[in-house]
Amino acid sequence: AHGQCAMGGADRGQTPRAAGVKRSKSRSRHRAQAAAAAETGWRRGAAALAALLLTALVLAVLRSPSAGAEPGHSAASFSLRAAPAAGAAGQALMDDGAGELVASAGLLCCEYEVWGKVQHVYMRKYTKQKADQLGVTGYVLNTEAKTVRGEACGTPAALATFKGWLETTGAPKARIERAQFRNERGVPRSPFSAFEVRKVKLANGKQWAD
Repeated sequence: AHGQCAMGGADRGQTPRAAGVKRSKSRSRHRAQAAAAAETGWRRGAAALAALLLTALVLAVLRSPSAGAEPGHSAASFSLRAAPAAGAAGQALMDDGAGELVASAGLLCCEYEVWGKVQHVYMRKYTKQKADQLGVTGYVLNTEAKTVRGEACGTPAALATFKGWLETTGAPKARIERAQFRNERGVPRSPFSAFEVRKVKLANGKQWAD
């Protein structure tokens, strides 16, 4: 009986040590799993970053002016060749008033009329000067209603500047009250070869105001 008690005490004394060994092995296994998971996450993050950088590099190359350039040609020469095409495409935008698509040549025409003190102040003369400066074609004339009216054709930018001048500036001695623009449309080419001052004759044969 004494021997059995001694053996039982010995078994009870070894149990904590066995439990400690088991816990130690469990902790080691958990640490190993955590380290493996961390390494896997780091590798995945590195791969994602590399893919992102590669995508950015490809996009930068595609957007470069030299992309698509012929062998033996510099990026500068390629850009110069592409500039006219880009300009033509830009002129094919929609105009700001009529809502019509500008024709492939990029020209707009409109009719106009200006009210205020616009006769006997050389309004027609200065209107022609402004049109010639902007490369606008068309005509201007005086009316018996003491207004100035006509038609103008030019690029969207030139026509917009011309309209703004008619609406706000005019001849130095003019006093603009209002301006009206109508029938604005895109055309493949201007029906006018230049900008001219048209003379209007009254029923009695006299020329209307200068």
